[in-house]
Amino acid sequence: MSFKLRWLLALAVTLWLLIFLPSHPSQGQRKKPAKEPAQTETVKPLNKTDVLGFLSDMASSKTSKGRRDAASFLIQHVQREKVDFELTNEDETDLQKAGREAISEDAELSGFIPTLIEAIRKNYRPDTNAALIAHNEGINYYRSGDDKKAAGDDKKAADDYKKAAEAYKRALQHYKRDETYYHLGQVLHYGLQQYKEAEEAFNNAILLKPDYVEARYSLALLYNDLNQFEKAIDSLKKVFETNSTYADAHCLLGSIYVSLTRYEDAVEPFKKAIEYKTSQLANAHYGLGISYFKKKEALERKKEELEKKKKELEQYDNLLKDLDKEALEMKKKALEQCDLLKDHDKELANKLYGIIK
Repeated sequence: MSFKLRWLLALAVTLWLLIFLPSHPSQGQRKKPAKEPAQTETVKPLNKTDVLGFLSDMASSKTSKGRRDAASFLIQHVQREKVDFELTNEDETDLQKAGREAISEDAELSGFIPTLIEAIRKNYRPDTNAALIAHNEGINYYRSGDDKKAAGDDKKAADDYKKAAEAYKRALQHYKRDETYYHLGQVLHYGLQQYKEAEEAFNNAILLKPDYVEARYSLALLYNDLNQFEKAIDSLKKVFETNSTYADAHCLLGSIYVSLTRYEDAVEPFKKAIEYKTSQLANAHYGLGISYFKKKEALERKKEELEKKKKELEQYDNLLKDLDKEALEMKKKALEQCDLLKDHDKELANKLYGIIK
């Protein structure tokens, strides 16, 4: 058989095998499906800045149709992707202002703003991861501020305290957490001396967690610094409803009573603070000593008052004796006149005698 014939025969056999025999993937080779499945896209919730950005774009639209399409798209976007911020009164005010600018007095969009706000309320999904990152950033800035303050650099410390407060507020935009409100209150109180804002932060922490004794104790410390002693006492009483052995709270209560000069009331809180091993043990012993001493002074003053009253009573007693003696003398003289009157008018003398007796 010629070479040419053998080559044609081999080619024919090869073609027959390719056409009629099934194809198998080689070992270790993966057969791909005809169509790859669509990959799931990670959806990130919208934040307040995102929503305000949409409204700004909507306001820049030059046609009514463009604004209406943008409004519909934003509502659907919120419903699909959710939002990571829980509306506050300030947020709602900002959205209403931006929304009015966005609809540009379009009558058909009159219900857009309430619909958007309701959609945001219903589709709130906290971004806990972002909240935790911002919360930890706040802690780091707060500690850095404390270190710089201890080193005497008050200006840089104030800058770090401000950054700490901003970080905590960012965390709260993502997720309303009682501990974050508590830390925000601390930095606002001690770092920035923003007392009204600190009070609000502590109250928000308590609102989320009513038995948050640390927040209630910190609120009492704040009221004490503001000389609002009755409010501080009320806050401490609520601490004791949850934890009756909170030693530092007992110490603070004793100090408040001292400030109010209620030394007798201060004794028991200081004793409990010592019994429960307060971290301010020196202050508790000092306060208890002062309270005992002031109580001793009060007892001495009371003794002086009683002695004074006793002397006054002795003077009254002598005065009464003198009056009794003088009264008897007057009676004696009146009777003498009766005896003298008998010599002149016996009947009239008897009448006078009856009156005297």
